[in-house]
Amino acid sequence: MPAVVAQSGDEFQHMLRVMNTNVDGKDKVPFAMRRVKGVGRRLAIMACKRAGVDMHRRAGTLSNDEIERVVSVLVHRNWLPSCTEYFTC
Repeated sequence: MPAVVAQSGDEFQHMLRVMNTNVDGKDKVPFAMRRVKGVGRRLAIMACKRAGVDMHRRAGTLSNDEIERVVSVLVHRNWLPSCTEYFTC
């Protein structure tokens, strides 16, 4: 099942379906991504920076390609440092 449901047109989307979660298009991108289970404030901001998406844009204005980039960063979290680099777990 795809992570993003394709929408027609380049107009504003009020509701986005991202990773089996309804995301409000009126929220800014990091705050909208926080609706996804397991994504907090810090991870959402880092994912936007890593994907090259402007954090000050509304989620409803993102193209399908930009949404796919953010979802790809969230799914493949191997860029995050592990706890063994800082602590003895």
